[in-house]
Amino acid sequence: MSPLPLRWRVSLAVGFLLTAVVGANTIGAYVDLREFLTSQMDGALTSTARQIMEAFEDRGGGEDTTEDLAAIAGYTGRSRTTRFRVWVDGETSDYAGSETPGGEGYAALRALPGSAPPLPDRERYFDLPDLGEGYRAVWLRRPTASGLANVIVASTTVHLRHEIEEIVRLRLISGAMILLLSVAAAAVIVWRGLRPVARTAEALRGVTLRNLGPEAVERFPAPAELRPLVEAVRTMLARLEESVSRERRFTADASHELRTPIATAKSILQTIRLRPRQSEDYCRAIDDALAELDRLRRRTEQLLLLARLDEAGALTEAAPVELDRVVVDVAAHFAALAEAQGSRLLCADLLPVRVRGSRELLEQLLGNLVDNALRHGPEKGTVTLALSRAGNGRAAITVHDEGGAIPPEALAQLTDRFFRLDSSRSRSTGGSGLGLSIAREIALHHGGSLLVSSDPASGTVCRVELPLDREEPGP
Repeated sequence: MSPLPLRWRVSLAVGFLLTAVVGANTIGAYVDLREFLTSQMDGALTSTARQIMEAFEDRGGGEDTTEDLAAIAGYTGRSRTTRFRVWVDGETSDYAGSETPGGEGYAALRALPGSAPPLPDRERYFDLPDLGEGYRAVWLRRPTASGLANVIVASTTVHLRHEIEEIVRLRLISGAMILLLSVAAAAVIVWRGLRPVARTAEALRGVTLRNLGPEAVERFPAPAELRPLVEAVRTMLARLEESVSRERRFTADASHELRTPIATAKSILQTIRLRPRQSEDYCRAIDDALAELDRLRRRTEQLLLLARLDEAGALTEAAPVELDRVVVDVAAHFAALAEAQGSRLLCADLLPVRVRGSRELLEQLLGNLVDNALRHGPEKGTVTLALSRAGNGRAAITVHDEGGAIPPEALAQLTDRFFRLDSSRSRSTGGSGLGLSIAREIALHHGGSLLVSSDPASGTVCRVELPLDREEPGP
């Protein structure tokens, strides 16, 4: 069973909440109104009882007194909304009363609830449910010349119940109308409020690789609460479009890089087969083909490393690495290449520094930077390696060459995959445009960064910053 749409769930929640509010409000109004009307009725009964008591004290007993007291109480033979009774403690008969012995109210006015009468000059209020319509009564006692006189005045509660029922009915009707209108309004408001989400979802259904981008989701009016969601979707599409475009370029460049050495090796072998040749020619052709295949192997390894770095995300398995030893080992590995080119490779300011990470990847990172500096720096120049603490809880590795001819507009692209500042020279020296990209990815996987700066006066500097090992003692 599919869940209800959000607008109906919100509407039902609003309905339940309003029902509880209206119910609680109605109950509170009923109690307050009943207490108010009861207090008003008690006041009127008390006033009547006091008037009857004063008339009894002034006139004494007798038939005329009974008629006067009945008039005060508002009792007639046809109207029985008010009943009364007057008697003196110790007397066997009443002095006056609205009921005759054997009448319907005679027993009710004598079967008084409870056993304790009110104190002299005090009143006691109670209900008389034994009478058919229900009555509210007051019992008043006061010392008189005839003795301790008692007066009971009871009045029907029909009009009180009628007024309460009318108020409650009115509140229930108005509450039901408010409830229905609120539920309908909530459904409309939620529907209109979620319409931008529905439009965004509809637009996303039509997004494909051909129309991927923020333009796929149009800008339309939306509530302030939903604008961040719509803008977040547009931003996500923009990032996705950029990522897909980058992957397309990477795939095209990778295909070209892999196809070139294969085509070259194939061309060399086809050429050597055109006619019989000397054994030296065959050996030279085989060497050239092997060189192209070795170039293909290096490209494949670099691409696989980038793929692993892209898939791995953050580095999960890390161990303490003595970074100064890594620098020394990499420098020793490239010493022969530097000597063959007539260049110098120096290590300066190698402070003992320890980081956490993968020694193999860190050697790859530094090796790419040194290889890049030797290949693309000036001939017979000097490449200097340095290691220090950056002062912000990081280690700083710098690889400096004396070139400095990189244009400022190209610095931001140096770490892009397959980017070559000088395509022809890079190919002649074996460059693929992946070395700095791999170095940057390794730095990022270690929580670090790679920054390249270049100036004709000072040369080119590749600076890598990596977080120090937490257990590494400070300087």
